[in-house]
Amino acid sequence: MAKTIKLLAVEHHPEVDVDLGPLSALVGTWIGSGLDLAPTPDGTLETPYREELTFSAIPSVQNGPQKVYGLQYWSRLSREDDLSPLYQETGYWLWMPLQQLVVRQFVVPNGVAVMAGGEVAADAKRIEVTAEKGSTTFGILHSPFLEDEVPMVRFSSLLDLSGNVLRYEELSVLDYRDQIYEHVDRARLIRAS
Repeated sequence: MAKTIKLLAVEHHPEVDVDLGPLSALVGTWIGSGLDLAPTPDGTLETPYREELTFSAIPSVQNGPQKVYGLQYWSRLSREDDLSPLYQETGYWLWMPLQQLVVRQFVVPNGVAVMAGGEVAADAKRIEVTAEKGSTTFGILHSPFLEDEVPMVRFSSLLDLSGNVLRYEELSVLDYRDQIYEHVDRARLIRAS
């Protein structure tokens, strides 16, 4: 049975019941380190990073017979050597129990928006979502510059949750001048709150 939690929501919503299914264990703040493997013309640039990742429950949304529950998240990455800012991302992880579906929606502040999804059991500890450029359901959009220069053609994200440890691997497949490159991020985070 999916875990249901009660929370006090933002000022306009008194009390909200949230059924987060496989996302319920993510609520809170996670801190740890990872490795960014970015393609370059000469090979791969490896950048170690520190990450703080925060998940907060949001009010549910009713879409006809479908009720959608979710988490808003914010990820902040900094270089491990000097803690200078490296990357930020904000988005949502959604649980659609009627379809046993998890959806991840996010925007990267360089001109990319992604909606990825995958079927997941309500009690799953591993969650995988994917998106493809051109898909009308789980797709990828770019600013005109990125669309012309280096569009992302495929995205996948795999979360593996074991107690207070969250591991993830993300793959962004990029098309740079008709050459396919894989950009990989791997991290291990520990629950901080």
